[in-house]
Amino acid sequence: MEKVSVVIRFDGTWTTSVDGRYAYVGGRTTGMRVEKGIAYERFMEDLHRTINVDANKCSLAIEVLLPCINMSAPPMRICDYPTLCFFLDNAGGPATGFIPLCITEYAISLRRAKPKPIG
Repeated sequence: MEKVSVVIRFDGTWTTSVDGRYAYVGGRTTGMRVEKGIAYERFMEDLHRTINVDANKCSLAIEVLLPCINMSAPPMRICDYPTLCFFLDNAGGPATGFIPLCITEYAISLRRAKPKPIG
């Protein structure tokens, strides 16, 4: 199966500029290689391991800022298999530029509450 290189940004924060554009600032960057058809649960296990976060203590919100021309669009949440597949099909690469996944950690006690949308 085809593998995709994924850029991962974590330990940063989302901001919104005066003109309504979103940006993920600060934090750290790493990467991992995944198969395009990877199960969502397996992807989450690999992601927790890659950024060294205990899945029993933290829940992860995964969002991606899709490149939009002349449009300020909020980040898209990766929350299930279909959205993960959409991202992996459009993740880019060295020739076209990578689209990074941006990770926000939530303490496990907050797992029951849905993360609030950005903006």
